[in-house]
Amino acid sequence: KRPFLTPMEYAEDHPELKDFAETYTVLRFRENLKPAQRKEAWTSLRISCRTLLEASRRPGLLAALRRAFSLKGLYYS
Repeated sequence: KRPFLTPMEYAEDHPELKDFAETYTVLRFRENLKPAQRKEAWTSLRISCRTLLEASRRPGLLAALRRAFSLKGLYYS
């Protein structure tokens, strides 16, 4: 995304990100959330993220093998 766009502005061009952007904005900028509301928002954000990641995966055995044996996500010190 371009640095000057807010998550909600970016989601206008990418409607599949709308739920994620709304929840992220609430968690990031609303200061007076009750603990129960904050927990519910985090759960919603995780579900939205998981749904988006699953929808963006390429289908097939080769793609599954690449994901399984990828070094992405490993950190070296």
